[in-house]
Amino acid sequence: MKPKKILAAMLAVVMMMVMVPYVAVKSSAMSLSQLQAKFPHGRYWNHLASTYDETGDMLIYYGNSGFADTTTASPCYSHTITDTGSYVGHHDCNFFQLGTRSGIQCMGFALKLANDAYGGYPYVDIADTTDINTAVSMVKPGDVIHYYGYDADWSNGHWVFVMGVSGSTIQVGECNYIDLCSIKWGRSIDIYSLPSLELYSAPSALTTDHVHSYTTYVYDWAAHPHYSCYKCSCGEVKEDITKPNYVASCAECVIPVAPNFYFEAVSESIHVWWNETANSDWYDVYFFDASTGENVNAIYNIKGTECTADMAPGTYTVKVAAVNSNGNYTYGTTSLSSVTVTDINALSGLAPVMIYETEESIYELYSYVTDWETARLWCEQQGGYLMCVNSADEEAILEKIGCYMNGYCWIGATDRDGEGVWTWCDSTIMEYSNWGPSQPDNSTENEDYLMFNNEIKKWNDAPSNTSKMAHFILEKEIFYNDFNVNENGVLVDYIGSGGDVIIPVGVTSIGAQAFALNNNITSVTIPEGVTEIGEGAFVFCKSLANVELPSTLTTIGDGAFAFCYSLTDIEIPEGLTSIGIGAFDCCVSLGDVILPDGVATIGEDAFEGCTMLTLRSYETASAVVDYAAVNDVNFRLILCGDVDDNGAVNSADATLLGRNLAGSSVSTKYGADYNRDGVVNSADITLLRRRLAGADI
Repeated sequence: MKPKKILAAMLAVVMMMVMVPYVAVKSSAMSLSQLQAKFPHGRYWNHLASTYDETGDMLIYYGNSGFADTTTASPCYSHTITDTGSYVGHHDCNFFQLGTRSGIQCMGFALKLANDAYGGYPYVDIADTTDINTAVSMVKPGDVIHYYGYDADWSNGHWVFVMGVSGSTIQVGECNYIDLCSIKWGRSIDIYSLPSLELYSAPSALTTDHVHSYTTYVYDWAAHPHYSCYKCSCGEVKEDITKPNYVASCAECVIPVAPNFYFEAVSESIHVWWNETANSDWYDVYFFDASTGENVNAIYNIKGTECTADMAPGTYTVKVAAVNSNGNYTYGTTSLSSVTVTDINALSGLAPVMIYETEESIYELYSYVTDWETARLWCEQQGGYLMCVNSADEEAILEKIGCYMNGYCWIGATDRDGEGVWTWCDSTIMEYSNWGPSQPDNSTENEDYLMFNNEIKKWNDAPSNTSKMAHFILEKEIFYNDFNVNENGVLVDYIGSGGDVIIPVGVTSIGAQAFALNNNITSVTIPEGVTEIGEGAFVFCKSLANVELPSTLTTIGDGAFAFCYSLTDIEIPEGLTSIGIGAFDCCVSLGDVILPDGVATIGEDAFEGCTMLTLRSYETASAVVDYAAVNDVNFRLILCGDVDDNGAVNSADATLLGRNLAGSSVSTKYGADYNRDGVVNSADITLLRRRLAGADI
């Protein structure tokens, strides 16, 4: 311990000696084992209602009547029933007071244990102890601690009774932890993990009348899943309630329930999903060569209910196993036999068997056998999309094309993102439809893709890897109106009236000065598939305020957005690698811009004259850090875990992130995504807590 901390601890002890007179413990005092026998692990404390409301119960029993010594086999009424009517005849949370302190639930229980441990003598309030080092030096068995933290109620914190101390680790007795109102003994807490605490000091250390021996294996009888615990002869239970252990002696939990699962080809991969099942801790997924039966790939220890595996072209079968921590597993069931992964490169040079052209679009029919997802991806690579049928007129075109094929063909709609909500490949919601009898029926529970049945001229939903796949139709728009697009997909010139501009699907790049000097454009949406924005593409578009960039974009050319005075924010995609000279020159309204790690080239004066700009990146984005330093640009580093964005990672960040995950409205714009996987979830707070605990993350 550092000298200043030693001095603080010694001073705190001296203050205790001055403030706390010696008090003899009464003859009615109890030892730890007696307390545990009186309030057994797994029971529920202090619930007996006699009036019509919770407050009334507390007032009636203000004098700590004998009911406070009781336990029950059930949780209290107010923690199991949402009814706010009569409480008579039900269990309810009640009241206990020790000295000047009083409370219900976890607070009342901790005070009750203190009362019984010392025969009724009140504790000494050491005030709000925020110096954790001082608290560690002072805490002893028999004390009561009130703390806030990630495992405590955000409004009221949590109260515990100290039953043992080892360095900074304390073992506690408590109720209302995990299982509301349930009594628990033996949980360990590292005081250093608590952002703050209050310490209520006992007049002397709690007595024990024997050395505990945890020799008898038991499991928590409160609820499934059972928890791994060991029991002392005195009744104390030592456990880790965070780690469920399915035991062979329990018929209800020894075998995981088999999941139902489904799988499909998704471009050059296989996507598998299943239902979560009881008694399962994780899932293992296996991929087999359909012709040889050889296991060619596997994904283990999956905590969710889906996975995707990149696979070489071929035909595969799949197995999903539900597994628990006891080593038991059960294979799931599926209605599918196999799936075929297509090599999209094999479609290069593919020629249509028929072409149909209108004033607005060109339709090309291909007879290549493939899955829906591969057909979709290939069509987009050709500057179009799977045919979208938005009217009876387009349905008539589809039927004319059908004269050149047999059986079935893919058209461009799916409801994979929400059952029953069909969306076309051009991002429009399906309004017109021509479903066949009893369709769509989702009969195999994974029929998420749209197929045209040429035999009856109707639509059908089907799985992506259906054996009926034979044709697909590519649709390409002909840009006669607002956009001049050449044969290579380059948007050469915009001749529209401005406003909110949506560039059509099929464009592959924005040409030099395509939108230059247009003061009527207010926003631009650039579609997926565009990889480059050319030199001066939007230069002097003075009213342009918002730009939506695609994930496929890799290059922003010289002066691309220069002198766009109204541009306030722009989200740079992760795949961007190059920003040209003066790309955002004099964008005076531009605020925060986050540049990803992959940006390797930033041209001279790329952000010159951006007076409102704060350039941000992670420390791994070396090109961004160097550019900001050399060009004297206002720069701020994004720290993983710095949720409140104040330049430091500490317990306040864990608190904010915990509140966000609990549903509170807390900003998670910057450092909250600790593992940088694009989402903020429990994995991020786990990593943050490990870092705060000193782990090497």
